[in-house]
Amino acid sequence: RTPTLSLVVPTRGRPRQLRRFLHSLAATTLRPSRVEVVFVVDADDPASHAVRCSGLTVRVAVGPPGRTMGELNRAGEA
Repeated sequence: RTPTLSLVVPTRGRPRQLRRFLHSLAATTLRPSRVEVVFVVDADDPASHAVRCSGLTVRVAVGPPGRTMGELNRAGEA
């Protein structure tokens, strides 16, 4: 199913905050199954690769450290 809303979230080293974000999103969204969250993370940040939340589709776009914000945003679109 194609998501109604995709959120691109560039992040680094904040797995606890990512979990809190996902749980808040799931709790306050009318149809969480129609929301897709794309975490854009660095390859050397494995803790952020594993963050998930039941009811939400989470994709992870992993790449090299040191990318610009524009590069991070584009990586989340793929």
